[in-house]
Amino acid sequence: MKAAILRAFGGPQALVIDAVEKPRPGPGEVLIRVEAAGINFTDTGQRAGSLGPMPLPLVMGGEVAGTVEVVGANLRDVAVGMRVAVPLFAHGRMGGYAEYVLAPAAALVPLPDSVRAADAVALMVQGMTALRIARRFPMKDKRIFIHAAGGGVGSLLVQLARHQGAAKILAGASQVAKLDGLGDVVAVDYGKSGDYGQGGWMDAVKADGGADIIFDSAGGTVTAASLSLLAPGGQLVLYGLPSLSSFVMTGGEAMALVMANQNVSGFSIMPQITPDAVKAALVELFGLVQAGALRPRLATYRLDEAAKAHADIEGRRTVGKVVLTL
Repeated sequence: MKAAILRAFGGPQALVIDAVEKPRPGPGEVLIRVEAAGINFTDTGQRAGSLGPMPLPLVMGGEVAGTVEVVGANLRDVAVGMRVAVPLFAHGRMGGYAEYVLAPAAALVPLPDSVRAADAVALMVQGMTALRIARRFPMKDKRIFIHAAGGGVGSLLVQLARHQGAAKILAGASQVAKLDGLGDVVAVDYGKSGDYGQGGWMDAVKADGGADIIFDSAGGTVTAASLSLLAPGGQLVLYGLPSLSSFVMTGGEAMALVMANQNVSGFSIMPQITPDAVKAALVELFGLVQAGALRPRLATYRLDEAAKAHADIEGRRTVGKVVLTL
């Protein structure tokens, strides 16, 4: 079988397509024929070696969807040909950048026929994150501003805000084209400069009295600018491990926050990732896809384009969830 193999840490070119032996499932395991595999930004850190030592050679990829090819011993509720979503990351596994991958049977989530494999992959990390954020910070009848709305989580948050009945949705992106297909939103274009703390884009958010909830996954100057865009009683939500090294709140800004009854909240999906929680989230998300409330945005690449996909992620040239299709 073919796989994208990492034999030495480095740039995107370190991912090399090569033939490896097709694995065989042991007791309690199944062999999955991969139809789609997810790529996350953290994968680029793994590839570069910046996330700590890992044994090499390595086949990355913790999210796959496909069909059961071979069933290991002692399994009764799994059949060859079943369509499944497999959140390997929730079980401490990798190997998704390949034509086949081994998975524990406990990781399998039945995939409805009406849900595409690529969509299932997009709903694992990003989908669960967006779902849990939307549940913790309800958006009904509120004015919402979502930074990085063209991304995997951001685009799903836009759709969940609409599903919950948000009064108004403002969607921000570095290029307005990244917001195409998101429906009835107020597009907020940061402009080519990338200087989030300046420019007329802030006027679009202030025009209606500011936002009741701002979702910020960028940090830095984005966070500083967002504080001034909150409506009275508004809430700034930081998620996705934003870079806050350059963010400083002055005493005056803190006082203004207090006087306007505003607040800043943090959200991380990492402590919430358990096998049962991921499986429950996927079942709910698949239902929303079937009901037409969600449609993940995808940037698809072939398996032999894994290096290009990594380069495009690092170059911020992708829109939506990055997926390898086989």
